[in-house]
Amino acid sequence: MNKISHTIILFMVFSFLSGSLLAQQNKHKLTVIVDNIKMVSGKLEVSLYNDPKSFPKDNGEYMTKSIPVDSNIVQCIFYVPPGTYAIALYHDANINNICDKNFLGKPLEGFGFSNNVKPIVRAPSFNACKFQVSGDTKIYISLLHD
Repeated sequence: MNKISHTIILFMVFSFLSGSLLAQQNKHKLTVIVDNIKMVSGKLEVSLYNDPKSFPKDNGEYMTKSIPVDSNIVQCIFYVPPGTYAIALYHDANINNICDKNFLGKPLEGFGFSNNVKPIVRAPSFNACKFQVSGDTKIYISLLHD
């Protein structure tokens, strides 16, 4: 390869790397700490939303993570740009990949929402659960049990 080709390739690599670093610099660490886990088994399904219209619908998540439950307190980390978010989560204790519910639709497994909102008749709204991320952020959610 000639000198011009090397220069172009180096420029492209540098541009890609600096763009990746800049994108990472615009993201903040969101730490979700979940407690009140009664059974140390299964996994925690944590869904992060950034759109009020999609909360808390399946497949409407901005990001989702499955975290093994190996303690009564579990931590989940997301890296997100500044913005407004809400979280819905459940403890999939039997690892069947669904939030088991009774005949009335109430969860049989532990569940929770950001701001520790306790639903009365139906799932809470995005507005009730929303929080801001403008820097590294920690939120705490205590699992609810029926």
